[in-house]
Amino acid sequence: MKEDSKESSFFDEYDKENGYEDESIEQEYNLTDILYSIYDFAISKQRMSFKHCEEMDFIAYIDYLNYIFNRKEEENNYNNYEDIEDY
Repeated sequence: MKEDSKESSFFDEYDKENGYEDESIEQEYNLTDILYSIYDFAISKQRMSFKHCEEMDFIAYIDYLNYIFNRKEEENNYNNYEDIEDY
């Protein structure tokens, strides 16, 4: 039987006490937060169901969001310059 636990060392307890957590655990929390943020946006702003969120292609959806946000930013920058008078 294969054991998944890693060998502990003297410094493991010291690392936990001083905030040096395992990077993979921290990265997993960050990725989970990103996933939930995408779900929240899709459900609240685009009225998708949770089931639809689970079935969608995330890479394509992130590309779509990137396109939309960049377009909105360009529109806002253009609108900010409309008030400038010609020389």
